[in-house]
Amino acid sequence: MESQTIHIIQLLCGPTLRAIGVPLSGPIISMYLMVLKERKSYSPINAAAVIENFIEVTLKKTDNPVVYLGDYDYKDQLKILSVISMHFCKNNLSSIKYDELYALIKDYYNKIGIKRNAADVIEHFLSKPILERIEDDIYFRYKVFYSYLIAVSMSDSEFKEHVFHVDNINKFISELDIYFGMNRNDLKALHSIEKIYNDLKAEVIAQFGSYVSNDEKEIFDLPRAKDADEFMEKLYSNFTEEVSNNEDDNRDNAVDNSSHRSSRFAQDFRKPEIIDPLFKWVQVLACYSVCIKNSSEFDKEEKARHTANILDGWGMISILAYKVVGLLINDGSVKIGSYEFNVGAIRSNDPRALRQIVANVPRIVSQFARMYLASDKLEAILKDSKTKSFPEFLRVSLLVDMRAQSYLKEISDFRKDQSGKYSLLEAFMWKMRDSFLRFGLNKSEVDAFRQQVAELNADILALKGERRATAVSQTSRRLEQQRLTQRAKNQS
Repeated sequence: MESQTIHIIQLLCGPTLRAIGVPLSGPIISMYLMVLKERKSYSPINAAAVIENFIEVTLKKTDNPVVYLGDYDYKDQLKILSVISMHFCKNNLSSIKYDELYALIKDYYNKIGIKRNAADVIEHFLSKPILERIEDDIYFRYKVFYSYLIAVSMSDSEFKEHVFHVDNINKFISELDIYFGMNRNDLKALHSIEKIYNDLKAEVIAQFGSYVSNDEKEIFDLPRAKDADEFMEKLYSNFTEEVSNNEDDNRDNAVDNSSHRSSRFAQDFRKPEIIDPLFKWVQVLACYSVCIKNSSEFDKEEKARHTANILDGWGMISILAYKVVGLLINDGSVKIGSYEFNVGAIRSNDPRALRQIVANVPRIVSQFARMYLASDKLEAILKDSKTKSFPEFLRVSLLVDMRAQSYLKEISDFRKDQSGKYSLLEAFMWKMRDSFLRFGLNKSEVDAFRQQVAELNADILALKGERRATAVSQTSRRLEQQRLTQRAKNQS
């Protein structure tokens, strides 16, 4: 019964939210339905609008002033919540003691010359799903509230400088997503992120060299081998740079995962202290992506330039991950420059499994690119972008996942343009298969999409004539059976 309810909700909300690049997560769907209940013809323009309108409904923005002096309206509530959230953020707090929060609120109202009972203010927000008290500690109840308040608080210039500082900005992906959803023409802020990103990008290129190059000559062909050892030997021959498994005692720890959580419900919003340039660069790329995704009011040339830079970045991640995973599957660790990647995995003895693992790496990267960059507001820009190699793979993948106009033609054009580049085609085939099974389709497009994936498989195998026709037919039937099975599972 629960799965049927979820499926019905996804059918109702899916088309609206997917069109604006909003993930169909439980919290987002719940917020959308709550606002829709209050505003019968609700039609959001982006994720920030969904969250903002949910906050407005929760704080009863449209109601008459009710509390205390008769003037504690929505604006007043939002302001004191912003003061609290800025204090949490600047001090990287997970929670605050009741007395400290009481003093913070009292001090704020003293400064602006208003008398208000701080205890009543705290109790007011505890009575709503905004603050949560566990013993003597006060938490923000949900991360979405906290992120929204941080985004709103960027109207304070001093606090905005804190967020946009080079040492901090990588920690605010969700908050920047919301901020640029509300402020869609902040060119100065976007240029600030671009500079930080480009500086980190230069460091990554200096560190990894050809491992992050989007030149098509850097993409090796996956070996066709019947033996796992032969597969790995041929795979290693594609790498020209020296690869070592020696330990480097001087390398910094990238992430400290230790954190304390209450035994009762309480989310920890403290930001991790990430100092590794590679991980920081990836995070700043995500920030950069959500900013351009939401900055719909910039002119076409500005958006096109940033989009090309962002696609190049996601392409760099694809080629790096593609090569590193290829090396990791042999003995579970690899050292490149000062970086050591170690997963401790045991290598499979099935060369088909090894090949499939490597070929699926770009598909996984594309999921993150879609998460941070997909929006119908960028559809025209993505269609006009001129890219190559993995950036082109990601550009077409985005259009296909978004079900952009003429997306089937994009698939066909990619197949033609990449003819003979079997590794790119193989990665693309797995991506298209995943998109076919994962996302919704109009009935009129099912057969054509399935045929494209089947043709891709035949392209990779370089089949001709009758053998090709047989393989296409078999692949098409398998895909349809998998699609029907997936639909039945969703409806059960």
